[in-house]
Amino acid sequence: MVMGIRGADGAGIPGPPGPPGPPGQVGVNTALAVFARAVLPPPPAWMAGQWSVLNFDVLETDTHQAVEIGPIWQWHAPFRGTYDLSCALCLENIPPGTPTWAMRVMRQGMEEVYAEFTGYTGQIHWLGLLNPSETLQVQIQPLGLTPVQVRGGPPRSSIVVAGVGVPA
Repeated sequence: MVMGIRGADGAGIPGPPGPPGPPGQVGVNTALAVFARAVLPPPPAWMAGQWSVLNFDVLETDTHQAVEIGPIWQWHAPFRGTYDLSCALCLENIPPGTPTWAMRVMRQGMEEVYAEFTGYTGQIHWLGLLNPSETLQVQIQPLGLTPVQVRGGPPRSSIVVAGVGVPA
């Protein structure tokens, strides 16, 4: 009778190690080390019918000083790599109707992602490869006649940008 080999704790005994993975770098000088998170304080209302840059000027984390705050808020890629941007908004003064407001992610001044929303909250997401110094920015536009404004929270309106991959 043949029985399986088991360790003292009942777990299987591991076999030989597999082949090494693809070459890559993990460290402070790669996209995998990059992380930024900022929140949006209650600003004046955004005017209906025009795009406005979201100024997430309350920085909680910015590992590579890649965030440029102010009226042209943008995030600059410090290294070539794959990055993940996620932005969530919670608004007030949302008039009834569909859709009532829109968000978009801009890469180097060009629209990459666009979404329309009907309620008080919305989230937009972007994932892609960036070269050093390429920028990402998020903008909002009320679609009706009524301006909208961010709610103080909770939940807080925020943006997160993180490095998730290093190109080969």
